[in-house]
Amino acid sequence: MVVSDFMFDSPLYTKKYSKLSSAEWYAKYPNVKLNMIQIAGSDVSEADALALRFRQALTTPDVVATETPYLSEYAGRRCTDPDGLERRRQGVAEREGRRYVRAAVLTKLPSESLEVREVGDPVPDAGEVVIRIEACGICGTDVHVMAGTSYRPNLPFILGHEPVGTIVGVGADVDEAFLAERVVPTIFTGCGRCRFCRSGDERLCREGALITGVTGLPGGFAEQMRLRVEQIVSVPRTLDSRSAASLVDAGTTAHNAVRVFLDEGQLADGADVVVGAGPLGLLVAELLRIKGREILVVEMNAVRKEQAERFGYDCLDAVTEIPGPIASVFDCAGHPSIPNAGLGALEPRGWYLVVGYTVVPHLDMARIARRELTVRGIRSGNRSDLEAMLQLAADGAIRLPEQDEWSLEHVDEAFEALRSGKVAGKAMITIGGRS
Repeated sequence: MVVSDFMFDSPLYTKKYSKLSSAEWYAKYPNVKLNMIQIAGSDVSEADALALRFRQALTTPDVVATETPYLSEYAGRRCTDPDGLERRRQGVAEREGRRYVRAAVLTKLPSESLEVREVGDPVPDAGEVVIRIEACGICGTDVHVMAGTSYRPNLPFILGHEPVGTIVGVGADVDEAFLAERVVPTIFTGCGRCRFCRSGDERLCREGALITGVTGLPGGFAEQMRLRVEQIVSVPRTLDSRSAASLVDAGTTAHNAVRVFLDEGQLADGADVVVGAGPLGLLVAELLRIKGREILVVEMNAVRKEQAERFGYDCLDAVTEIPGPIASVFDCAGHPSIPNAGLGALEPRGWYLVVGYTVVPHLDMARIARRELTVRGIRSGNRSDLEAMLQLAADGAIRLPEQDEWSLEHVDEAFEALRSGKVAGKAMITIGGRS
């Protein structure tokens, strides 16, 4: 049986019986627990499901997935023979005619490094495509995940939720016309049933959305990755790949934040203050600029402040320097010192948009009530936000943050540059294809 082949290839096999062939095992122990998991030889669907799970475990992770019901008791157990595991992976790949791709893999939390290694090339399931990645942006979320202070994906995992690439494979039910198309993804996957998912706001799914490259499908710090066909968004031909990657998350979030403010805000008098001049903050400022708004930027990091000043923005070093009252604060920095000072600078009925987030130890809600302020959370954006930003950039209507590039093999250097505050704009991993 195919199941027994995978069971004996497994790093978790029962050593007591390891000298038995699969045929000998089932002749001698037809319904005995193998690896302490009951295999019912007559239950084909269960056997197939188990074989698939072991194939995934052998070709991608070293740790059994926690959501796998058959393997739940093994969640978190690591292979004690990594060289043997790699040989077993090679054997599985050879039997299936698979090949390998390079990827930067997160293997522990917290961690300051990723392990660049070969993993099984992604194979598209029904409703999926595979893209050959050309570039992938690094987001502040990636830094926080690695630090163990944010989302916690099942390990090992491939991060990277800001990829751009060309479709090189499609699932059996996907139109081959998609092949060779250059795309970026929407990154959230919801239940598909709640009213938020049905309206295109999967990020707000009532059951909790998965994030590609963070908690869902493996991400873009790799030569190839899988995407659901519903996720793909075409990149305008006039927009280079690195610029497209820089907009996948930061651009989508910025567009959502400014759209919500201009559509729903009562537009109190005064300037709009953007706190944080990283990629997200600069894109917010650019969107406000093309709408004719008066803008102030707050940034204490020297290299990011210099970039904002090169863009022509008036910059302050601290929120306490804001010459209020002002119409809005776009908090793109997410530091505990910002909310109280920012709220205090607002005009009555002003808006405070929580774009970057943190834990605030003390917040005076009376100030919000007495001045009828609006505090609005922003979580990324929807497909139309991403499409709009790609087109604005392709048309030259907005300027994009500078990009610092590293190869996949030097991904740890990119993360270290971000942690140390040396990146003015967008940190970018370039992998292949056009730039």
